[in-house]
Amino acid sequence: MYLRFSCRFWIENENGKYVLGEGSFLLLKEIENTGSLSKAAGNLGMSYSYAWRKIKKIENVVKNRIVKSHRGGREKGQTLLTDYGKDLLSLYKKLDEKIKDLKLDEQIINR
Repeated sequence: MYLRFSCRFWIENENGKYVLGEGSFLLLKEIENTGSLSKAAGNLGMSYSYAWRKIKKIENVVKNRIVKSHRGGREKGQTLLTDYGKDLLSLYKKLDEKIKDLKLDEQIINR
């Protein structure tokens, strides 16, 4: 039998409300990579409206904008992370790396 340790984590605010987990992290990362909420959602197999609701839910909890969207002009359809959104993305990346550095995926029992 092979057993190993596994964990999932998420970020909460000071009141214990969910802010960011793996799915939201991946969405922010795709927005950063593509510059588009529509493309990011599509790449992750999400509908645009579901992705937009995820963004709005996070913004409501943190009381800060995490994306800025441009509808017209030269930047039509562009969605970018705000500095706060970049900070959230960076925080999640750092926490994920620290957890991976613990080498918790090593075999615990093998009999």
